[in-house]
Amino acid sequence: MILSDFSRSHSSCLCWVCVCMQGLIDATGILDEAFDVFEVVPASVHTMRKFHSRAFVDALQKSFSPATCEMHGLVDDCATFRGVFELAALEVGGSVQAAQLLGSGKYDTAIWWGGGRHVSATSL
Repeated sequence: MILSDFSRSHSSCLCWVCVCMQGLIDATGILDEAFDVFEVVPASVHTMRKFHSRAFVDALQKSFSPATCEMHGLVDDCATFRGVFELAALEVGGSVQAAQLLGSGKYDTAIWWGGGRHVSATSL
């Protein structure tokens, strides 16, 4: 099982790494018959708030002052950019979706290229 189509519309360098990786896999056709591929469903604000504070999720949705960014760890390698909330919703959504598919018992492997790269603290 593979969750694919990581958003090609965002400017994050990490996003482009995922796009390039998926493009190479698609070009080889290596996974065409071996895996079920699912479209990623972005997480809702409600779902995102299960993992992060209301203040953090709200900060991702709004314009960013330097103080707000610093308060929520959105600096340095976690700097904000246009579309950061939409990208975060895809990352969380893909991770949750992969976990749900694994939890269903139908799959024993899930690959979500957009997951596992979050470096901010969950309690922020």
